[in-house]
Amino acid sequence: MRIVIATNDGKNVNGHFAGAAAFKIFDVSKNGYELINEVIFDVSDSAKLCSPFRNDNVDRLGQRLKIIEGSKVLFVAAIGPTASARVVRNNVYPVKIDPPEPIDQVLLRMQKMLNGNPPIWLRRIMNSESEAKKQISYTFAVATKTGLLVDQHFGKAEEFYIYTYQDSKVDFLERRTVRKYCSGVGARDEDEDDSKMQSILEAISGCAAVFVVMIGERPSQILEDHKIKIFQTCERIEEAIEKSIQELELDAI
Repeated sequence: MRIVIATNDGKNVNGHFAGAAAFKIFDVSKNGYELINEVIFDVSDSAKLCSPFRNDNVDRLGQRLKIIEGSKVLFVAAIGPTASARVVRNNVYPVKIDPPEPIDQVLLRMQKMLNGNPPIWLRRIMNSESEAKKQISYTFAVATKTGLLVDQHFGKAEEFYIYTYQDSKVDFLERRTVRKYCSGVGARDEDEDDSKMQSILEAISGCAAVFVVMIGERPSQILEDHKIKIFQTCERIEEAIEKSIQELELDAI
């Protein structure tokens, strides 16, 4: 698999797509990786870092897109929305690495993923996109009063709506009742809080993430300790879930 690294020093993934000093192009396989090309850019003119177009009307993004043509993955420190959309249209998947990491470390992780259970974005590259989508399945818990929006504080929820994501579809599964974490009356009892939290953990067992308007520091830490991701939003439920999928998959990198 051909991948591109945007770098400013030749050692780390630390280059912006439009302003990186160099692109290093590698072939990565289950057995290792090999540098096959390195393109050095003239970045002495700071205007090139600020805009893909200068007064000479040269499409500098287009020049860089031509260089990564035929590659499958692009690792960058940053990339603008316009450039990202054009990269994706060219069938290259952009991955942001922040903070910067050594190139060798990123390449080894790619090799490990190829040998293991790749995340959905990589399966889409290795196989057909439709086949990869069939393999992905998530369950989510949503704090909602209406069943339409993510519109409730975690601690105020007396039930969670459970949704599944499979075959690129969001479906409502069921409602699960829990003990409300925040009573709002009197002093907090830590043992009682732990008991309530255990009730919630049992109810949302198997969920990859929880969607809430807000959440306190202590329950947030407990959910993170149980590898349950938290999304704080007030969007429509289906839209919030669909937006979360890429982030969940990138966490697997």
